[in-house]
Amino acid sequence: MEAAKPVALPGLAADEARLQRLIETYAVVAGRADAVGEAQALAEQLSLEVHSYGLALRQALFPALPAGAADEAALARCERIAARAAGAPLLPEQRDARVAELAAALTDVVMQQRLHLWPRLPEAQCAVLDRAYADSVDVARTTWQRLRTRGEAPENEDADPVGPRGGGDGA
Repeated sequence: MEAAKPVALPGLAADEARLQRLIETYAVVAGRADAVGEAQALAEQLSLEVHSYGLALRQALFPALPAGAADEAALARCERIAARAAGAPLLPEQRDARVAELAAALTDVVMQQRLHLWPRLPEAQCAVLDRAYADSVDVARTTWQRLRTRGEAPENEDADPVGPRGGGDGA
């Protein structure tokens, strides 16, 4: 079996590494009585980063893949978990479980993409696609932060056309 060729998407790789560091940092502070606020802040930051990551993948990279190649369902699952982790105050045990669930789902998405999707991207366009990804992430982060500052949820799960919850058709 032929090994997948490496794809030059340094911005994407940096964001995936940042997500992993956030998960690892959360694991260190989770359960510590003196770090409840820090754990909550890390969970919120992780939710922001997963939301931004997912939106940027959809906007910048998925359109460059061959038709039907993108794994929308797996990414949507990560986004739903992240939205629920940020959507309402959770007890520490609930938050810990949600972050653990998110970590497992995100690991699956990242590995699946690196092995099966990104090698399908047009190699000559990788630098342009990585820049488009970075721009999309910046917009998504800014939008998320603006909505959270106003006390609004960054997305309406019931209106999410890719998620099975609510059975929306995107209309």
